[in-house]
Amino acid sequence: MELVIRSPIALGAGMLEQRLTWRSDGAWALDERISYGAMLGDEHENRTSPPTPITAGHYAQWITQVNDNPGLSLFVSQLDPDLQPECRVPSSTLELTLTDETSRTRRSWSRCTTGFLSDLTPVGAGPDPAAARVANAATLARDFTIGSAFRSAFAGTLPFGTLLKGESRTAVIARAAVITSADGFSSLWSELNPGQPQPTIDFDEQTVILAAVGERIEAGDSVEVRRVLPVARGTVIELVERIPGNFCSPAERRHYPYHLVVTPRLEAPVRFTSPIDIERVPCG
Repeated sequence: MELVIRSPIALGAGMLEQRLTWRSDGAWALDERISYGAMLGDEHENRTSPPTPITAGHYAQWITQVNDNPGLSLFVSQLDPDLQPECRVPSSTLELTLTDETSRTRRSWSRCTTGFLSDLTPVGAGPDPAAARVANAATLARDFTIGSAFRSAFAGTLPFGTLLKGESRTAVIARAAVITSADGFSSLWSELNPGQPQPTIDFDEQTVILAAVGERIEAGDSVEVRRVLPVARGTVIELVERIPGNFCSPAERRHYPYHLVVTPRLEAPVRFTSPIDIERVPCG
């Protein structure tokens, strides 16, 4: 089973894509991608621990419901699998695909809904009345896997797109910063990416954010902008530092990790969360 929800953000300026895959042995994975225009901003994945008879049983319950329950079945004449609706802002596009690897058959449904995976309901699903069946099946799949209390890693964020991401071993990128002028951006770009074409930023409409945590001495350490949050007074930027797990990367390498992104123009004052959240990266 594969469930994909593409939800517009900031009146369609950006997009949150959430992709949930679920196997008959109970294993599931959720991948989330935030973007601004055509630019990918960040990705986050959430995966189940090794499947168990309980998680496999949940899948069996779900597939029975969508096959045999008269009120929930996806295999009814009024639910056209060939319908490809145009879901206009602020509606989300919901795609649900079932694949039987044994018989090599596949059936997919695409419908419009509201909101994100976290608050998905059949209310407002369309354009046909039977669209509620697809939304119901998706809601049940969410509840059986990540749970009804699920909260997106990008909940509440403005869209953002990555301009540069990596590490510098020459430029001293000591701290996070907000760049609001063309001159400041040109200076930073030439320092991080010398000799390469500079993207055009409209500073009347956009803001550039530099995520940084200073010098790090272990290979594999990185930093990411995770959320850009409008608040009652200004904007809060949430950063995440990703650190290799114990003994994953014993090599010493002194460097300055950074993540440079562009967002719609931010309301001042802008501040960064402190302390920075830490994520352990699994080995391999």
